[in-house]
Amino acid sequence: MKTGRFLLFEQVTRAMCDLEDGMETVIVNVAQGALRGRKVNSRPGSPYYSFQGIPYAKPPVGSRRFKSPEPMDPWRGERDSLEEGSICIHFDMLMKQLRGVEDCLFLNVPDGGSTALKAVMVWIHGGGFTMGSGNIDFYGPDYFVHADVILVTFNYRLGALGFLCLNDTNVSANNGLKDQVAVLRWVQQNIAQFGGDPDNVTIFGERLFHRAIAQSGSVLNPWAFIESSRTRAFRLGELLGCKTDDAEELVRFLRGVTAKSIVEAQENTLTPEEKVSGLVFPFLPEVESEGPHNFLPKKPLELIKSGSIHEVPLIMGMTSHEGLVSLQALGRDQAKALNGVEKNFDRFVPEDLVDKNSTRSAEISNKIRQLYFKDEPVSEKTLPQYIDLVTDTWFGAGIYRAVKEHVTSCRAPLYYYQFAFDGQLGIFKRMLGVDFIKGVCHGDDLGYLFTSKLNSGHLDPSTPEMKVLSLMVELWTSFARDG
Repeated sequence: MKTGRFLLFEQVTRAMCDLEDGMETVIVNVAQGALRGRKVNSRPGSPYYSFQGIPYAKPPVGSRRFKSPEPMDPWRGERDSLEEGSICIHFDMLMKQLRGVEDCLFLNVPDGGSTALKAVMVWIHGGGFTMGSGNIDFYGPDYFVHADVILVTFNYRLGALGFLCLNDTNVSANNGLKDQVAVLRWVQQNIAQFGGDPDNVTIFGERLFHRAIAQSGSVLNPWAFIESSRTRAFRLGELLGCKTDDAEELVRFLRGVTAKSIVEAQENTLTPEEKVSGLVFPFLPEVESEGPHNFLPKKPLELIKSGSIHEVPLIMGMTSHEGLVSLQALGRDQAKALNGVEKNFDRFVPEDLVDKNSTRSAEISNKIRQLYFKDEPVSEKTLPQYIDLVTDTWFGAGIYRAVKEHVTSCRAPLYYYQFAFDGQLGIFKRMLGVDFIKGVCHGDDLGYLFTSKLNSGHLDPSTPEMKVLSLMVELWTSFARDG
């Protein structure tokens, strides 16, 4: 039943006004102050009020760099939420350019526009904790609005700015994850003002929520968690001009360096050996045994096995050819890159599959090589086998293990899926320039959930693509509503 406060909100805060350019707007009051949103037309045809660029925490700049997010102070008057906020600074590996700024902790939410509170879905964007954003040019909410669900998208700190870890009592780590928790707290506090139900929140992407959907990844994937990044943090300082072994001195120095310099230098903290082993992202979530607002006290697998996880209904799955996403990392000289994999095959296989210190390491690596390549070398000729190898080792194995552990350790239901429809709305293959290869790439399924600038054309509802899109949105939103 609707509360009196919410009814008052409907009667008073939905004051509409026309701006000079004829834009129809609406005012909504949240805990921090009044927000002005604007009316937009969705692709399915249902208009809704969109609120963009809402700050959910104070700007993480200056003395707040490398600190846990702090709640946003209240503001006076009405704040425009008509355009998206800046995205978090990162190097875009697809566009080959630096994008964003450090003041970036913003979220986007549509207004439900009805009397009944609706299920809420919070999208956590991917990108290896190193790139990407939650902006609606890529993750538009139209299909979710049409399905009567409130979709929240947001930015969080990336790379070293979000995941510098020194295991020091005075330095906060995993701040990018803490940003995500801050968004969920904001949702609990404010989402009812937009017609969302704070008691029915589903996160998808990767406590304050009631169901979860993990698409193309789990905490047990080799790229989702890292150990010993402390060494890379000091390498970062040395690259930028501060050679020290004191954590506080390093942080003081890094707070005085431009965000641009940190992002440009972070990739160079990887050693040649780490790069050969397949490590692409130098700063990721890590065990935070000490420090303020300790977030990840143990390794993910230990937390799962000990039952120290939030038991909620879960959907988990992957696309059929996740490994297609790795082709861009091979660079222009694919033959040379694949030859490097051939020469260092035992290093390429993730450590959670092959313990490099084990006496059986070479034996296990050879068995994996035989399974995929038989007696042929890793080369352009065996590229399909290489894609299968990456699909399984960097995605499938971790997801399968997470499913197995969840079934063993949790009582909550789990649903597993594989997305294998290779259609026109698969956006990542086109972005990577590998759409001539059959299979569904990592991220291709997102084109069947979100509107984006890359899929701006109109498809007839009778096409296979739109039928798959309708089915997937219905599956995801019905899970969010009812489990």
